[in-house]
Amino acid sequence: MTGRSGRRKMTVFVRRETVAFTPEPGVSHPCWPGYKTVTGSMSYMPYEDEELLELAKRLSDEYGLELEVINMNSLREKLKAKLAGVKKAPAVRIGDKVLDGTLSEEELRKALEEIMPSEA
Repeated sequence: MTGRSGRRKMTVFVRRETVAFTPEPGVSHPCWPGYKTVTGSMSYMPYEDEELLELAKRLSDEYGLELEVINMNSLREKLKAKLAGVKKAPAVRIGDKVLDGTLSEEELRKALEEIMPSEA
């Protein structure tokens, strides 16, 4: 499978969650001492997803692959993952081969060398 640039493509499927937070109900009233109106959100990625993404970035540069990252947080991206054959995140798709779950560097290198034996 090739990307838009004509290079071979590696697709990484990860989960990145965004959590909204608001002040505690007891201290959110303006008459309450220490009133705070701080609200916001925080994004985080599970450790195994983050680790696989870093590994994929490094190996895609080394092998000259185009890297595409799919965040499986939305329904649209979950559908893309399902159509790509991904059963669980994190996952990597190289060509038609899908590798689900946490992968070591050796496992990913082996898969890359099987798919691209002449270029490795």
